[in-house]
Amino acid sequence: MDQIQYEIIPNANLSNIYFDSVELMKSGVDLVQQPTITKDCVHVQCHDLLNFSDAIQQINTRGFAQCSCGKKAYTKQDLRKDIRGFVREKFHSFTQIVQVIEGIWTHKYQRKKIYTDTICNTQQNNEHKHFIRELYNKYHNMNSISTLIKNLGFSGSYYDFWAYCLLDKIKITIPTRIINCQHPACYELTSLLWYQKNCEQNRQDVEMVRNINDQSIIFHCYYPGCENKIDISTLPHMLDRLFIDQELLEILNSAPSIQFKFQYDLKKNEFKKDFQNKDLYIQDISKNFDDATYKSIMIQIQSIIQLNLSEQIQNKLNQQKYQVRKINLCDPLNLKQVEFPVRCIKCPDFNRCADIRSYVAYFFKEKKTQNRSTSIQCPICKNILQTSTGQLNSLIYFDQNIISRMFKDSSINDNKLFDYDGKQYMLQEFLSKQKFSKKSYTQILKQKKDSNGEFIKEVKFSSLKCTVNPNRRLQYPLIIKNCKKNSYIDFESFYEKLVECQFQIPADGLQLCRCQEYCSINPVKKFTTSVFYHEALGEALQQLRKDNVFPEKFKYNFEEGKFILVYQKQQNSETDSGIDRTIINEGRFNVGFIDLLTDQEYQEAFQPRIVMGMQQQLISMSQNIVGNLHAVHTAEGLEINVDEEVERINKDANQDLKNYQFKVVSMMVDMRDEEIRINRGQVRSLNYQQQ
Repeated sequence: MDQIQYEIIPNANLSNIYFDSVELMKSGVDLVQQPTITKDCVHVQCHDLLNFSDAIQQINTRGFAQCSCGKKAYTKQDLRKDIRGFVREKFHSFTQIVQVIEGIWTHKYQRKKIYTDTICNTQQNNEHKHFIRELYNKYHNMNSISTLIKNLGFSGSYYDFWAYCLLDKIKITIPTRIINCQHPACYELTSLLWYQKNCEQNRQDVEMVRNINDQSIIFHCYYPGCENKIDISTLPHMLDRLFIDQELLEILNSAPSIQFKFQYDLKKNEFKKDFQNKDLYIQDISKNFDDATYKSIMIQIQSIIQLNLSEQIQNKLNQQKYQVRKINLCDPLNLKQVEFPVRCIKCPDFNRCADIRSYVAYFFKEKKTQNRSTSIQCPICKNILQTSTGQLNSLIYFDQNIISRMFKDSSINDNKLFDYDGKQYMLQEFLSKQKFSKKSYTQILKQKKDSNGEFIKEVKFSSLKCTVNPNRRLQYPLIIKNCKKNSYIDFESFYEKLVECQFQIPADGLQLCRCQEYCSINPVKKFTTSVFYHEALGEALQQLRKDNVFPEKFKYNFEEGKFILVYQKQQNSETDSGIDRTIINEGRFNVGFIDLLTDQEYQEAFQPRIVMGMQQQLISMSQNIVGNLHAVHTAEGLEINVDEEVERINKDANQDLKNYQFKVVSMMVDMRDEEIRINRGQVRSLNYQQQ
């Protein structure tokens, strides 16, 4: 009877939960049966919940049921099902933690903070505080994944759908589609939001902006053959053309968070729910696991995937990320191809791995058959791993480098060897992201005039030799930010330097250029912020190569796309104008290699925080440098009132200085490269506790 009554009471209102996580189970056990709260409560983090039967009994005996927060329910109509009571049936039985975003529940994100922060950023916009909910409400079943699959006219029995984002191939948590796209493949919402944010900060990129007067940021659908494109310059524009696929979201929620592959039955017109059955990789290790053990295995698998990597492991993976390797994807336990690559923290060989399902199942089998609850021999490297908790959480880790490339490349042969071309991956990152864009270059060039007051149309490029290896012709020219000399490094030479130091730049840095003004005293210590692809020069060199011409210097007309060779006899009559370096010094660099960057303390300082139950956010910090000179720190960066101070000094100059026509033209502030540290502690309030 209680179960029937519990089912008919309303669900708690989750619409005011903007972004939070909820623990459904603890160690695989429900926190409370039939969890109940009052109509005025929303307890996302609270574990001290009422049981429905106890709540009814309290109402019948003393006239009210009291929640742990102090709020009361005087009748059954004042009771609500807690989120743990009605969300549980929407998720796989092994799911322990879910997240709620504007009242919409999903699997917990397993991404870096820089991506999940994009959701918080949309909620800070008062005009679009419910951006996610609005995308969710735009869904219509005519645009659902089932409809799109059926419209393909596929003739087989099943259609395989892989839940990977078209943009960056990560596992989709919130499936987002572009209106009018006709393919089942779609995007992860946080990937699109991060892309939009990154584009907005780099509007000069030729692939992002149509022309200098048009502020649109055009995003072309990544699906092969799809010509759909949308403007993502603002949230309203994105809202016009995007929506969340509710049907696919429900499918993803109902499966384990590690499930990537889904099969659509074309005869029954529905997705198979075979992920509710026992996984074959686990059964390969033992077919005798009882339901309780199998459940424990799946819970531990999800727990390992959701863990953040330690700084030490992350640094090791970063070191391997752009190396050329052959990776053995043959699982040492069942000889199948690895789909979810893991290895232990002691494994010295990053070219071998095992599937997380067989690895964890093997650990449980060893515990049962060999009575090993505190140790295991790694099936990959044979090292002994000790565990005081009886779990593998801190002993094995997920290799994100491999999983991110396995489904982008099809270079896995019959022997389950994966040709991991890290060199090509790095080059692609330079060419597409880590660059001084041609668009930015030509926009600045159009504003430049020569000594005669004529607009400059041609740029002279000289010293076209790689500073690291002068015998190498430039093919993909890289430049060093802040270098005072027109120094170019060919990508091939730069990559060779990284190979020499095993992709771990020494403490004293890499000496890629020896100009006295900057590079000699500032060697490259972090290439992600100092080395960039020169896209304008690179495209000019490509055109020369097509014509099989390899000059030591030339002029290039970017407006007409024509080049002029500079012959030896012209050298004495012309001097290098240095316009190339001038343009670079005035422009902005587009940043790539995002996955190599950590979450900075500086950015974290400006993120929303929950303090005493209220969301608080630091907007800016003011710092007095000297006198009337102030620095204001915001999430976008640093602003110093240099111009105001220069004007004030000139205005306040005494008469003697004015007689000599004294005038301050500019001022430079040299800030030390130190972290801004935010104090952490506790906030106590007697008044708050009594409320």
